[in-house]
Amino acid sequence: MYFMKICQRNDIEANWQLYNPVLLEGEVAFSTDVYNIKIGDGVSNWSDLPYYMESLTDKEILELCK
Repeated sequence: MYFMKICQRNDIEANWQLYNPVLLEGEVAFSTDVYNIKIGDGVSNWSDLPYYMESLTDKEILELCK
């Protein structure tokens, strides 16, 4: 049996906004400080893509980090 580790692109929100990259179609990118993801369409910049889910509250993030 083979095991593989997959790591998605990830960074803090401020860097995503600063560099505002175009994500490849289907590429998943994780914002590590707001615990949310965006999925690329191959043409839109980070700032133009919707978040995949509702943002977590500070309390919910703290619970995840325990």
